[in-house]
Amino acid sequence: MKLGLRMAKKGRVPLRLDVIGLDPNRFESILKSVQALVESKTKGSVSRMQSDQEGESSSHDVYYRIALIALDFQRAYGRAVEIRVFERSPNRLVEKVMGFRGRVPNQMPEFFVNGVKIYRGVPSSFSQLDEAIENAFGKS
Repeated sequence: MKLGLRMAKKGRVPLRLDVIGLDPNRFESILKSVQALVESKTKGSVSRMQSDQEGESSSHDVYYRIALIALDFQRAYGRAVEIRVFERSPNRLVEKVMGFRGRVPNQMPEFFVNGVKIYRGVPSSFSQLDEAIENAFGKS
């Protein structure tokens, strides 16, 4: 019990979800609107709300779906989860080696948990992302 308190005081985050390939500002604004909508409508799984957003552009749909999955991720693994979004990889060396120059149009988002790549693309639901996490880290 003391260990948990010590970790909270230092501000360490036991789990970090990084999403690479999205505009961080746009994602943040959509995440805030989705959070407000979720808090006003449901206490269950937020992935069920995907059907509420029809008639939006496909780009908005991707951001909306990932925001819903991120909220489910926080609910499943705890509010102390840190979710970070990057337009490009924060690792400049990888970008140079891989030959990335600027933002690639229609780039598929990539998901990392604590630095380990777990998924590339847009998961259809949180369950698909959770399964990828289990495959990467094992069931524990």
